[in-house]
Amino acid sequence: MSVLAWVILGLVAAALARLVNAGGDVFTTNVLGIIGALAGGYVGKVLLGVSTSSQVITLDGIVWGVLGALAIMMLWSWYIKKSA
Repeated sequence: MSVLAWVILGLVAAALARLVNAGGDVFTTNVLGIIGALAGGYVGKVLLGVSTSSQVITLDGIVWGVLGALAIMMLWSWYIKKSA
């Protein structure tokens, strides 16, 4: 998928995560969702060989993007709680 597709996927993942965890502001949640989707897509592509064609949004790409976004958001939440 293209970078723009990963960004859009990150925004969708951030919105879903915001429904589950209402804490935090919208800007931070969206940024973390985008970073997580990019990281998840990278991990899925490089380490596991998930097909991420730049012309088609695949189910594998969506799953890895959402998992990456959720992982980054959980790490951020843990960091904020630990430092408070």
